[in-house]
Amino acid sequence: MSRKRCTKNNPSDGTPYEWYHPDAKCIYSYDGWEEDTSYDEYKCPHCGVTFREYIGK
Repeated sequence: MSRKRCTKNNPSDGTPYEWYHPDAKCIYSYDGWEEDTSYDEYKCPHCGVTFREYIGK
């Protein structure tokens, strides 16, 4: 299944894993001490969804 692109003219309906958010902006970064605890948090300007992307060390 291919995911849908969230845009200003076609915002996400909030269904998880069906959408991707290429215009999302990083709003917070956390650098953890333990492995796989560092992440960046993003917010999409079109639909308002927030999500984290974990960063491996």
